[in-house]
Amino acid sequence: MNIAIGDIMFQLVNILIIIFFIAVLVSVVRYVSKNERNNKQLQEKLDRIIELLEKERSRK
Repeated sequence: MNIAIGDIMFQLVNILIIIFFIAVLVSVVRYVSKNERNNKQLQEKLDRIIELLEKERSRK
């Protein structure tokens, strides 16, 4: 009986470890996705600033 309880505990620990790694993976994917979105927005703002600066420079 002790062996069966030990096996069950081992399986539960393995399941918890797998769940932990899946949660970490999902968190990393969400973080990277959010970062890419923010980078894209920043790039669009910088492009707009460059465009305005070029227009200002061409007026002079």
